[in-house]
Parts: sequence; structure tokens; C-alpha cells
Amino acid sequence: MATRALEAVEEFVQEQPHAAIGLAAAAGFILGGGLTPRRLFRLGFAMGGPTLTRRIATEAFRIAQERLEGGQEERAPKPRHRAKKEPA
Repeated sequence: MATRALEAVEEFVQEQPHAAIGLAAAAGFILGGGLTPRRLFRLGFAMGGPTLTRRIATEAFRIAQERLEGGQEERAPKPRHRAKKEPA
């Protein structure tokens, strides 16, 4: 099993040397302590922050609009997944 893994790694390195160097650098960075919880949080917030902010703003606007219109009736909960956009 170990020989198969070694052969697969060698084959990958020969076929895609640039990707192999990138993966090795990333692994060294992570294992060397470069990806601390603080950096991981910042990275996650940088990637997901704008989407989360937009979703919160949309929901706040919807709630405010319902309150202003007096729509206090019960509504079915909205689905939590984003609808797929159809190509134009």
C-alpha cells in the first residue's frame, strides 16, 4: 500500500510539477505553524464576510418592510438554500 502511494505521488510530481511545488509549500506553511486560528478566522471572514453581510442586510430589510406594512400574519419559513440562477 505504501509503495502504491509513493508511485502515485511520484507520478503526480512528474505530470504536474508546479502544482506539486504549490502543495508542498502549502503543507509546509500549515505544518510549520503558519495557519494559526487567528489567520484562519481572518481568511474565512474575508471569503465569507461579504456574502454574510449581504444576507443579513436582506433579511433586516425584509423584516423592517413587513413591520412597516403591518404584515404580522404567519408565513411559511423560507428555504435556506440559494436558488440557482438560470443562464440568460
